[in-house]
Amino acid sequence: MEKIVLMYQEIRDISAKMIAEKAVLPIEKVKNLFCNEVGYQTSKIATRAAIFKDNKMLLVQGRSRH
Repeated sequence: MEKIVLMYQEIRDISAKMIAEKAVLPIEKVKNLFCNEVGYQTSKIATRAAIFKDNKMLLVQGRSRH
C-alpha cells in the first residue's frame, strides 16, 4: 500500500511541475493550489482535454447527457 501512495505522490509532483512550467508560476504556489487534498483525488471539472497555445489554455468540455 505504501508503495502505491508513493507512486501517486510522485505523479502528483510531476503534474504540479508541468503546470508550474506552463503557467510560469513557482512550484510551491502550484502545490499550494492543487496538492493540498489528502485521500482519493477527484477531478473538479468535467474536462475532456486541455490545449496550451501562446500562453493560453483551452479546456474542452464534453456534451452533457441529461
